Amino acid sequence: STLLPYTTLFRSKSLPNLDHIRIDTNGFWNADRIGTLDPADIHLNVAFHPSQTKFDPWLTRVLNMRDRGFSIVMINYVMAPQQRDDYEDFRRRLAPHDFFVNPSVFIPPADQAHDMTDAERAFYMEYLPEIDIAYRSGSASPQGKRCHHPAHTYYIRGSQIAVNCMGGPWKEIFSDQ
Repeated sequence: STLLPYTTLFRSKSLPNLDHIRIDTNGFWNADRIGTLDPADIHLNVAFHPSQTKFDPWLTRVLNMRDRGFSIVMINYVMAPQQRDDYEDFRRRLAPHDFFVNPSVFIPPADQAHDMTDAERAFYMEYLPEIDIAYRSGSASPQGKRCHHPAHTYYIRGSQIAVNCMGGPWKEIFSDQ
């Protein structure tokens, strides 16, 4: 089932000291298919990729997730520099729904060089802290520094969940290793 990773995450709520689970998602799954699982402690960071999806069907899915009980903690507008001018319209369209909207700093593909322009930096400075811009743009590295978020990064690998913090070793959270 395509919901197996989500089912694993929901069941992991029984881990000691776990306050909530945050899932980064593009929103292309059906929130009606969670069955009897309780989404109350699930925090979703839902990405919108303007070059990959249409706004209205995407918003319908996001509102359905919220209606099903998920907490939408952030909408992440994933953009290339040429889409920057559309960001304010995107925020305006989401304003009636009371979502926190974040502009995602452009991270180019590994095989493409991209130096952030002064205009890009000025744009991001309106919305993001400098540390976020620096780490995401690659002008500074978080490697070897303490985490600035009270959680780790979890990745779903098949039916297992791996945890990592700022470049440290990956560990399976359901094993003693």
